[in-house]
Amino acid sequence: MTLIIQLTVPDGWPLHITWAAMALGIMAWGPGRIALDHWIGTDKG
Repeated sequence: MTLIIQLTVPDGWPLHITWAAMALGIMAWGPGRIALDHWIGTDKG
């Protein structure tokens, strides 16, 4: 979806690149401490 937005809304590059980078980071390394299961104590990792 971010790629489509990048191609159709060229003025939105700085903001959309930021969101894409954050999404890629979460996909690559997982949510870690910001995950809900970590906060409620059911994290098995």
